[in-house]
Amino acid sequence: MGAQIWWKWVSSPQKPRAQIWNAKYANNRPQEELIRITTVDTGSLIWNAAKQHKELIQKHSFWEIRDGRTALFWVDSWQQRPKIAKILPPPNHDGNNLNQTDHVSQYWIQSAKQGFRQWKPTEQIIHHETEDFYSDL
Repeated sequence: MGAQIWWKWVSSPQKPRAQIWNAKYANNRPQEELIRITTVDTGSLIWNAAKQHKELIQKHSFWEIRDGRTALFWVDSWQQRPKIAKILPPPNHDGNNLNQTDHVSQYWIQSAKQGFRQWKPTEQIIHHETEDFYSDL
């Protein structure tokens, strides 16, 4: 029951109860951020029962890419696939760790002529030195 309540909250934020919860427990985050919540405050009995199941919902949820502006490339599960960060070693962006705010759309090249997206070359997505990459094989 708690998982169902949590799912209804993150998938239907326009409902009055969901709006109250979003204001009280999630600082009025946009809908696409609700599924990513990691820390959750203690609240009402119903809220506490629902939050116990948030990890179950997060584990079995995935993003439909559509325009690629809401799904995070490295840390979200999308199109029923595992998270990219769990498959590939995180890239190094100028000495910093993985940029968790990169959206899927940032890795596409938009073709205005045909209206579809083509992935950027792998070298632009994964910043490994060629020698380091092949030395592990």
